[in-house]
Amino acid sequence: GSATITLTSILPDLTAPIVIDGTTQPGYAGSPLVQITGVSTANPCLVVRASDSTIRALDIGLCQDGIAVLSTTGTAISNIALERNFIGTRLATATINRNAIRLEATGTSTLSNVTIGNATPAGRNLLATFGFVVACFRLTLLPVFIQGRLSLRDRLLPTLAFPPPGGFFPQAFG
Repeated sequence: GSATITLTSILPDLTAPIVIDGTTQPGYAGSPLVQITGVSTANPCLVVRASDSTIRALDIGLCQDGIAVLSTTGTAISNIALERNFIGTRLATATINRNAIRLEATGTSTLSNVTIGNATPAGRNLLATFGFVVACFRLTLLPVFIQGRLSLRDRLLPTLAFPPPGGFFPQAFG
């Protein structure tokens, strides 16, 4: 059945490769059953700082960023998959995420092979925000593959805050 995780403090960053898979929740039939509600609209709900990580089938809301993938000076993060998530989609709630997903690399760090959604309809994300669907900051070498449906609340805003020089490839929106 469904489960709600209401954060009372900020979660620690995910610093080792991890797979968080909401499809394993009993009763999963295509929509996330595991809901994470943020502690503050000033912080991300989940921060990924490790390569080879997957976040799948979570319902994430009430945070500054639903999921932030951050690489700090001198590190290289690659092979990140964000799929089947509902981020910022609680439209009955007055406060939704500023950014659905934030990708950021500082200094000499890099992000590569970041995939948001996948080619199958079941693997796509549903993202809603009053800011940017995907916000990219200070990125250098980055192919970002984005596949999925976008639901923007209130007004239509750019899909990408700062297009990365390494490439931004929107695919299969529908």
